[in-house]
Amino acid sequence: MGSGTGPGLSSWRLRIRLNVEIMTAAGWLVVCGVAGVLMCVSRVFVQQPVWRSMTATGQRTIGARAGIWIVLIALAVLAGQAAWAGDTSARLGRVTLTLKWYHQFQFAGYYAADIKGFYREAGLDVGIIEGSPEKLPIESVLNGKTDFAVSDADVLMRYLEGAPLVALAAVFQHSPYILMSMKDRNIRFPSDLADKTLMMANDQGGFQFKVMLLYEGIPNDKIHLVPHSWNLNDLITGKVDAVSAYATSEPFIMKRMGYEISAMTAAEYGIDYYGDVLFTDRQ
Repeated sequence: MGSGTGPGLSSWRLRIRLNVEIMTAAGWLVVCGVAGVLMCVSRVFVQQPVWRSMTATGQRTIGARAGIWIVLIALAVLAGQAAWAGDTSARLGRVTLTLKWYHQFQFAGYYAADIKGFYREAGLDVGIIEGSPEKLPIESVLNGKTDFAVSDADVLMRYLEGAPLVALAAVFQHSPYILMSMKDRNIRFPSDLADKTLMMANDQGGFQFKVMLLYEGIPNDKIHLVPHSWNLNDLITGKVDAVSAYATSEPFIMKRMGYEISAMTAAEYGIDYYGDVLFTDRQ
């Protein structure tokens, strides 16, 4: 997840039906093959005396009938494809997966599994739903809006609070969340955040950093916490001193913009959580 990425990658709607495409190609090959055979036969036929003896009207009638047969064969092939595709969809169990952020490469494994047909081999028709700051994965699962979702240490926190959540897999063995600041502000260690303004989302990485600060002897009331605006200009202009970010996203955006940054991770201070946890509920 990254605050600077935005929905620019929302065109990644990878609902590819490889088997249907193969069947479509095969069907049209059949149609083209039949058409080719008919054309060859017609060339031989028109050279025969019986054809030459026909009137122009008779020749046109035979040509029209041959064209009708080609059209009927094409329609039969297409109808068979539609029936096959419908039967396949009926056999698959439809489930939805809500990502924790906008479509981007950190979710490549889910896209690749869809493209390669792994979900279909398992009997699943998986709809991949893009996340956003307004579309929270844990709430989406608990409210029944999605079957599966991706989140982080927040899954553990909500489970300890009694939420009926079940973790299925941890894609990242270490959390990619970081606390990022401008290099010239000299924020290198957790203690440097005392009396500073930290922009952080409670439901996206906030839990582990709060634990890190407490572990380092810095109570939350010593830091001015503000909600995440997902706007890096707040950091650049000095509106805030540090922000929670994603190691695979914001640092590269800042570097591309020509800024030098400092970053720290919770794992450096003994708080090492998984990242991108695939989960669902007990139902």
